[in-house]
Amino acid sequence: MTKQIWGEHQTSENKIGTIKIGPLTILHKAVANEVWISHSTTDTGDKEIIQDDDYNWSRWALTGDENTAIRLQPVFPDRPVIVLPEFPFRLVPGADVKIYTRIPVNVMITAAGKARRQLTEVPSVIMAKTWFGAFTEGEACFWLTTRARRSVSGEVFLPHLVVCPIHIKNSSDAELHVEKLAIRVQRMSIFNLDNKLWSDNIEIHQKGAGDHSDVHMTGKIPDEAKGAELIAAPRTPLKKSFAERTFKILHDLPGMGIKL
Repeated sequence: MTKQIWGEHQTSENKIGTIKIGPLTILHKAVANEVWISHSTTDTGDKEIIQDDDYNWSRWALTGDENTAIRLQPVFPDRPVIVLPEFPFRLVPGADVKIYTRIPVNVMITAAGKARRQLTEVPSVIMAKTWFGAFTEGEACFWLTTRARRSVSGEVFLPHLVVCPIHIKNSSDAELHVEKLAIRVQRMSIFNLDNKLWSDNIEIHQKGAGDHSDVHMTGKIPDEAKGAELIAAPRTPLKKSFAERTFKILHDLPGMGIKL
């Protein structure tokens, strides 16, 4: 049986517990009515004894009717992610393609009471920051490189990564060169199937030669993940269809991206 990462975890009085989520380790313990939390991207390995002095701790004193258990939930980053296919490709007029990319989650930690009080949020991977669009009307984003896979198999799933199915259709009269994709992850859901994380389907429709594409967040479980459970609603629950700059950049400021 697959050990569940997401959901409730009990804390122990003055004893450090660890939860591994890809490169990220969440450390937690209870002290009286306080919850202590730290995190590290340095592998703790099989160390039997972890010392308090090894980590920087954050402390939360809870009310009398709250216990010190914590809940972990994966959430998308709080700004768009610029995805760079490792091998850029072109779509001729009338062509469409489905690709799969992987985006690192943040981990939201809440107190496991009725109020679900949020304690902190920790990125599983520190992504570089960049700017997408014109200097006068662009937006701050994160940046990563991906293989933009045409199919998925078991080895692509890691606990800290969401697999995102993206369907791109080119209805314009010109070739569509896909070298960068701006993914508005704040508008996407996360589904869990046996600790394998999926987003809802993303449909991107390029109709003309302009800067903007029609983007549709389906909000539905992908066909490949039937039976999955919704575990994170969109940060920005707006209408599912909108027009955004997706492929074309007037000016961009490159960052040092990570590769997934």
